[in-house]
Amino acid sequence: MEVRTGTSIFLNTCADGYGSTPLAGPGGDRWTFGDPAAPNRITGLASEFCRVGARRLPPERTGLTAEGPRAAEALRVVRNDAR
Repeated sequence: MEVRTGTSIFLNTCADGYGSTPLAGPGGDRWTFGDPAAPNRITGLASEFCRVGARRLPPERTGLTAEGPRAAEALRVVRNDAR
């Protein structure tokens, strides 16, 4: 739930509307959200992405990688939404 929510926020944050978030799940499975060919990508561990979105871990203290013109900004402002 948190990964999907954070990914939706990332995709909506990108000014061009395109983004991709390939993440590694707890068992090592690859979770990819969005278009893999998108110009903006955030890659890394799903657990770190969720903790960044929950504001429990700053992006610079993770192994997450932001690629593309809007990805770093999106990683900085991503938030989880628990409803």
